[in-house]
Parts: sequence; structure tokens; C-alpha cells
Amino acid sequence: MELTIEQALQQGIAAHAKGKLYEAERLYRVILQSQPLHPDANHNLGVIAVSMNKADVALPLFKTALEANPKMELFWLSYINIFIKLKRFNAAVVAMNDSRKFDVSEEKLVVLETTLLNSTDIQEISPHEKGVFLEIWKKRNMDRGNVHLSIDDATLQKIPFTEHSAWLRPTFSDVARVSEYISNIYYRNSYLHKLLKKEKPTTLIDIGANIGLATLSLLNEFRFITKVIAIEAEEKNFSVLNANFKFWQTQRPEIEWIALNAVATHSDEEKLVRTLGLNDLKGGHSVSGTFRYASKKNTQKVEAEYEKVASITNLINDLAENEKIIVKLDIEGGEEHLFQSNTEWLKRCHFLTCEVHDAFHPVMINSSTNMIKALVENNFAFMPTNFTLCCYNRDYIIIDDKND
Repeated sequence: MELTIEQALQQGIAAHAKGKLYEAERLYRVILQSQPLHPDANHNLGVIAVSMNKADVALPLFKTALEANPKMELFWLSYINIFIKLKRFNAAVVAMNDSRKFDVSEEKLVVLETTLLNSTDIQEISPHEKGVFLEIWKKRNMDRGNVHLSIDDATLQKIPFTEHSAWLRPTFSDVARVSEYISNIYYRNSYLHKLLKKEKPTTLIDIGANIGLATLSLLNEFRFITKVIAIEAEEKNFSVLNANFKFWQTQRPEIEWIALNAVATHSDEEKLVRTLGLNDLKGGHSVSGTFRYASKKNTQKVEAEYEKVASITNLINDLAENEKIIVKLDIEGGEEHLFQSNTEWLKRCHFLTCEVHDAFHPVMINSSTNMIKALVENNFAFMPTNFTLCCYNRDYIIIDDKND
């Protein structure tokens, strides 16, 4: 007696559940001979193909099932998952976004996003898919929003597209720091950069270190560095910076890791207090990465409220004469104070990479004046890249006939 479509489907599902895959496949194909677009038969055949490691065979079967019945959540989940198995990550994300139009469970999509994040390798991802992947990672890792948190809220996790890990908070600020790290915003390739690397810098001073990812980026680029001094003024950021340094020290024990909780400035005698940050002034900026400080003459604070400061001159004077120093600087307009005077330390600096802030807000319009003046006076060459200014000390640049 011939089976009806429904009978064949139920028998196929029963055989499938018992692990009788060949019998189930035979029954599903019987259905497709009569109804080639039958959604359940196509989908279940795809499931069998996946179990046999035939993902390329499963994809068109899932696609046909979904086109026949796009309201079936299971079909969407199978369709997305097969793109992940095939490492077609962009297609998987597109399918995820499409599935939301049909009210697919967000909780189940989060599981698939986790599968995608754990299935990727930097060598397998195109530049476009890298951006898509990063957007998913960002969404998953800043669920607390634009807030300011301490190390108590941080978790140790792998940085996307790298072999490195860091303590990160689930915030807009730390996600932004990761994006900067991945983009390598602190340097750019040029003949100047190649000559700098030949000098084999030994010491890195990270001024405005936040949680330390700029430090890590520069250590990856300049492999001869054996000492790091990082300065971060804000206490909660410093707690994460300190945790990262302790963790990275286990990975790179040949490096001396020093983290200072202070405001970097031109003199130990300067009096500074916290003032409005960029997010306070105009919004849209990180509440955890845009702290600013004002000098005593612009405030009415009592002595106990002044910030702890660190003189860059003193720090560098304490270093051995043979140390080759590079500096990263990102202090939200505080360069106006740092370069106010006592800039002789620049003579010992081979390279300085700095985010300039004149264009961020009217209160910062003159923030780079003292810095640019000091860099010119100390014979630095400039390479601007967006908001970052890469500065090379000409006194240490050795150009020969082999250099382009």
C-alpha cells in the first residue's frame, strides 16, 4: 500500500530518531519525488547530511526548506548554523539579521553568535567578514553600556583576531580600546617606522594607559622592549591596567612591568584636579576613557583634593642613559599641561605617538600648542594619521644609501 506524504514523513522522523539514517533518508526522498519543495523533508535531509559531515549538501536543502516556510524557527537556526560550519561568516550574520524579522528567539541567536565567535580564525576571515565578526563581538561585550566599572566587573578573555588575552569590562570604553588595538592606531608603516625598528627601542612609557591595550600593541610591534612604565590617572581604569600587567607579566617575564596611578605632567609641583570630560561636555564619548584635569589656577579646590601627579622629566631622568625610549600619549587634552615646561626629556625620546585633541571640543582648541612647539624645538619629524600624530626624533634617524 502506498504511503501518504504525512505517513512517509512520520515514519521518516521515527527512523531518524532511532538513528536509522539511511531508512529515514529513503523516506524523505520519497516525499521529495512527489513534493520537491516539501519543507520538513528538505530540512530533515539536511540534518542527516550535517550528521554525515556533508555541510555543502545540507545548505541547499535548508535553503529550500526555509524558502518554503520562513516562519519555522528551526529552519532559520539550521540555515544559520550551516553557514557557520562552512565558515561563511558574513552569510551567517546576514541570515541572523533576516531571521529577526520572523521573531526567531534572540536567546537562540545569541547561542549561534557564540558559536560563530568561537569558530573563527584570523587566517580564514576576509576583511569584510572581519568587520562583521567584530560588530558581533562588540555587541556581546558591551552589554553594560557606556558606564565606568572597576576590575571587579572585568573578565579575562581573548582579544579578537589575536593570540592575546586581557581583562576587559563589558563596556563601551573597553570595546573601543579593543577596536583601537586591532586597528594598530599607534603607529603606521613608513620608512621612518622601519628605521625606528632598526634602532630596537628598549623602553616604553605609556602616558594615559587606560587598561593597557596600547602598551600591548606597541610591545607586539617593538619586540626588543624590556621595560614598560604605564601611567593612568583614573583609579578604576588603573585597577584593570594593573590586573592586565600582572597577567601579561606571566606571558612576557623578560619585561619589567611598572604601572603608576597618577596624572602625568611637567612637574611634581603642579596642582591638578578632575574637571569635565568629553562625555560631560558633549556626550557620545566614553565615560571611562575621556577624563580631563585642570591646573590649580582654574579651580577652587582644597589641597586634599588635588590629584597625584608624576613628572615625566623625573621618570626619564631615572632611566639608564643607554635606554632607547618610545612614548605613547593619550591624555584627553592634558598635553597642554604636560608640555607647558620641562620638555628636555624629549631629547631622549626616539619616538612619540600621540592622539591630538584640538578638534574634539572648543575647550581643547589650544591643547596641542605646547606639544607641537616642543616637538619642533627638539627636531622631530611628523607623520599624521587621523587623530594620531606619529613623531620621530631626527637625531636618532640614520639614513643611508640603501634607504628609499
